Formats: sequence, structure tokens, C-alpha cells
Amino acid sequence: MFARILLCICLFFSIIFLFYGFKVDTAYMVFSMPFVIAMAVIYVMSPQVNWWYYNKYPPTLDKRMAYMIQQQSAFFQQLKPSDRERFLQRVALCVMAHDFMPMVMEEIPEDLKIVFATNLVQLTFGQENFLLESKFEKIVIYPTPFPSPQFPKQFHSSEIYAEDGVMMFSAEHLMKGFAQPQLYYNSGMHEAIQAYLQVYPDKDYPDLPDDIWAQLYTISNFPEEKLRTWIGLEQINPMAVSMCHFLMFPERFFAVLPELSAQFKRILNY
Repeated sequence: MFARILLCICLFFSIIFLFYGFKVDTAYMVFSMPFVIAMAVIYVMSPQVNWWYYNKYPPTLDKRMAYMIQQQSAFFQQLKPSDRERFLQRVALCVMAHDFMPMVMEEIPEDLKIVFATNLVQLTFGQENFLLESKFEKIVIYPTPFPSPQFPKQFHSSEIYAEDGVMMFSAEHLMKGFAQPQLYYNSGMHEAIQAYLQVYPDKDYPDLPDDIWAQLYTISNFPEEKLRTWIGLEQINPMAVSMCHFLMFPERFFAVLPELSAQFKRILNY
């Protein structure tokens, strides 16, 4: 991390001046103080320092991960070259900005982190702030459906817990929804939208038609009951499902719900 490099540089110069202060002249010790102060400031502000640097000099995404996005993301494929580069940079930054916590497994594979980040970046690509204002920084991933403190009796595939800024996923469902969106509902995108609705509650969201579930079924062939079973919870937010369908099936969504499509485009600044 960039902050650690700065800390090492400051430490080096402070040691040099302290050494000269002991060996040559105590007056040299004064020159070590700015570096000591700088170390304290950098240590406290290290997240902000790192984020400033990597925004200015974005990290390069691993070639294997970039290839996975190129092959799997229909949204990425329709972007122009300059936007594709920006998309990949945002994915790399998104992974850096989140704290990934494995549950019932030793570590989280890199491809799962990239899948999470790709969903979030697609959702917020039209916005300057693409990290949901850093309000959902903890990403918990289980290998399969899981119970949780909010839903202790229901094994489910995804969930957000806004009070702690946590998003939780089943790795199995997260990957299937990303790799095969025609067959499996994208629970990763669904929860990204759930978090988005929490962070931006005052946006001018449209009223959904009374027959929204029937319309969504026409678009994706996912009936409401199948979606509930896939997520694993009794209640499923129709706004989140609608926005997810808009993002995953944009052409079909426009053909069935053109006015709603236009409203979602405006909200997401597409």
C-alpha cells in the first residue's frame, strides 16, 4: 500500500537525523521531528492516503479476472474501449475498498470478489461515487445458503444488514447468477440494489404497476415463487427485482416496460 511506502520513507529519514543527532550534533534531532509528525499523520490517515493514490493511479486488474469480466458481462461487452478501461479500474478499486470476510471457509477466492465488484460497478457506473458512499464495506461470503441473526430459521442465499453495513452472499448462488443470468437470478446484483436503495432512499423511484411480477416473468421467465426460493426469504423487494431485471435484461425490459426502463435509466444516470 502507498501509505506504507510513505511511512518507510519517513522512518528512514527520521532514523538518519536521529543517528546524526547522537553521533555528530544534537541539533540534527530537530530535523527528525517533521518526519515523526508525518508518520503519525500518515498512520492515522492511511485509508484516505491510499484511496487518494489509487484513484489517481488506478491499479491494474489481473488479466485472468479481466478476461472473466470480458467473457461473462454483457454490460461490459457493449461499452466503448475507454469506458471498458474505466470499468475494470473501478472493479479493482471496488475490491480494494471492501473488507471481505469468509465464513465456513478459509479464504474467499479472487473470482468471487471480482464478481461482487463487477455487479456493484455495473449498478453505479453512471455515478461519480460508485462505492455507495462507503456505507456497505463488509462483504461476508458463505459457500452455500446460510442462516443469519436476522433470519435464524431460514437458509438463504443473500442478504444485507444496513445497521452494520454488511452484505452477505452464498458463493454458489453469487457465481451462478453472474455466470448464467439466463438460468439463475443474479443475487449479487439484487443485494447491490438493495444496498443502493438504502443509501439513496430519496431518489425519485417510480411506482411499479400492479402486475409487475407478471411483467417481470415475461422478461426473464423467473416466476415470483422461483425468485423467493432462490433468495430463500419470504419477502422479496419488487423494486430491487425490477431494477435487477432492467440491468440484466435491458433490451427485453425496454420492450415490455419502456416507461419504467426510461425512469431507471434516469435514476442510475445511464
